[in-house]
Amino acid sequence: MSETTPPTDHSEELLRKIQEYNSQLEQRIQEHVEELREEVLIRKRSEQALRESQRRFQTLVEKIPEVIFQLDIDLRVRYLNGAWSVITGVQSSEVLSEPFAGLFIEQTATELQRKLVDLVNGNTESVSLEGRYLRPDGTEIWLDIYADSERDTDGSINGVFGMAYNITRRKLAEDDMKRALVKEKELNRLRSQFISMTSHEFRTPLASILTSSELLEHYSERWPREKNMMHLKRIQSSVQHIVRLMDDVLILGKSDADRLVPEPVPVNVNQLVASLIDEHTMGHKATQHIAFTNDMECDSALLDPKLFRQIFGNIFSNALKYSPPDSTITVSLAGDCALLRLSVNDEGIGIPPADLAQLYEPFYRARNAGDVPGTGLGMSIVKRSVEAHGGTIHVSSSEGQGTRVHIILDLTRNHSQTPQTPAS
Repeated sequence: MSETTPPTDHSEELLRKIQEYNSQLEQRIQEHVEELREEVLIRKRSEQALRESQRRFQTLVEKIPEVIFQLDIDLRVRYLNGAWSVITGVQSSEVLSEPFAGLFIEQTATELQRKLVDLVNGNTESVSLEGRYLRPDGTEIWLDIYADSERDTDGSINGVFGMAYNITRRKLAEDDMKRALVKEKELNRLRSQFISMTSHEFRTPLASILTSSELLEHYSERWPREKNMMHLKRIQSSVQHIVRLMDDVLILGKSDADRLVPEPVPVNVNQLVASLIDEHTMGHKATQHIAFTNDMECDSALLDPKLFRQIFGNIFSNALKYSPPDSTITVSLAGDCALLRLSVNDEGIGIPPADLAQLYEPFYRARNAGDVPGTGLGMSIVKRSVEAHGGTIHVSSSEGQGTRVHIILDLTRNHSQTPQTPAS
């Protein structure tokens, strides 16, 4: 049996090369593993940085005071930031997947939906709209809405991105400015009417005063006493007319400045009304029949006699001026120490229905007033004086048949005052 042959040099070389290749392979595998490990670390860092960036962006978006929204291609809510909840009072989660336009008041919803449809259909590049939204608490807010289309990488539209700004304060300021402008125009109109009215209303009594005074200056010594007295009374009547006109203007001024405050004292209303009836019937040389009834349950009532003179005087004067001769004017008092009811009914020309709504506007006169003297201030003063007493006024009228004015005054507002001697 022969002995084993020792390994040849060739075998040893082959083994050495195999070991060398194996070592290189292990080194390469280790290097590749290190590369993979580094790549994984880099990717993790990138993902973490991306998540951090997204978190910061999300935080920033949520803290922006303006509404940011995303809609899908069907215009339903995909995303709303936190500003939506703050501004509208509705949680964003409650309206996800809801039609965005349908969240607004009907008129806004219709217009917004039309514009958004044009946007996703590619008919326009962007849309803007000032719209109204009704909060759960019933308050109405204004939002300025801007929106653009969102597109895929191939350019096709896949939704809508937009913002909405709360412009309620601005709209309220605009409304205030509009109201102020309207009020300024109204004041200018009233100022012009006032100048026109006063120039006319003052001219007549002043001319009468001037004429009578000049006549008295030249002829008083030659005229009989009766004729002198006639001109003196004419002067007195003209002065009283001017005083009443100035009183009217002063009451309107106080009312406009919120300074029309009654000064109530105990008043014998029956005596006051009776004296005012006599005063006005004589002043107007009235030929109507006056029927006065008093059903008051107490002798005196707490009210402002000056304002009550304005109330009754203007109403009763109108009844005299616009009623034909021999017609009947009915004046009735009723009530107790808490409420006073006053009614004046006439059989005059009445008030056209179209004029009733403007009856209390300063300087307004019904279209059928004709040439009957008047300033158009009377009923405005009556209403303001009645409301200053905490009362109400109601006027009903039929053109050509007559007018009824019914007033209720609240006498309890000043019962804390100690009754004094009744005024008449």
